[in-house]
Amino acid sequence: MAKISARQALVLHGIEAIHERRETGELRFRLRAADGNAYIRTEAMTSGWQNSHFHKRTFETYIVERGWMALAVANNDLTGPPTVSILEPQQLVTTPVGLIHNVYLPAGATIHTVKHGGTDGDADWHGAPAFDEIVRQMEVPQPAVP
Repeated sequence: MAKISARQALVLHGIEAIHERRETGELRFRLRAADGNAYIRTEAMTSGWQNSHFHKRTFETYIVERGWMALAVANNDLTGPPTVSILEPQQLVTTPVGLIHNVYLPAGATIHTVKHGGTDGDADWHGAPAFDEIVRQMEVPQPAVP
């Protein structure tokens, strides 16, 4: 087995490593391909909602590793309450293309996000600030107590 350097991965295979600490303290470790598909490991340092958005062509599959996450999906016209699903470790969900969504992570949660099916990657991320206002006013979702 031969290791591939980050430079070789980028130059020869179009795979870029992008790691960042968000304003919220959330850590994101990303591998992004030139075709727009990507893998992201997210570690939540504090609790909170991410930024509401939608994709016209790209699917996002979320996998919970540690803790839990809430996925809020907007109805078509933003007039009714969103659908909120709670996912616990080893559960996964794939967001529908075209529907506005947002993720809530409690402190200590770790999730994996796979972006797939699109061909333009981050260019297919469309913000939805009106949905941010809705989810940030909701009562914080909680997982069911066994």
